[in-house]
Amino acid sequence: YFILAMIVIAPHMITEASAYIMAAISGGIVSKAVILEKAFSKKFTKVVQDALVIFFVAVILLLIAAYVETNITHNLFKVVGL
Repeated sequence: YFILAMIVIAPHMITEASAYIMAAISGGIVSKAVILEKAFSKKFTKVVQDALVIFFVAVILLLIAAYVETNITHNLFKVVGL
């Protein structure tokens, strides 16, 4: 049952883990920019903007993962009988 349950959970798990990893990377990019660049310089602003794009993609992935968990994973569990 464990392997079957992991296969059913995998779509949710992959999207949610990807979202958390992307958010962490975004935070690391901003942190490094704060340390290395002058605050509010052009390069700093560009790096922060790029990090925000990554962060918002992570938020969208997290919303997709929530949808997958509540609808798709639940229905897959019903189909396989777990």
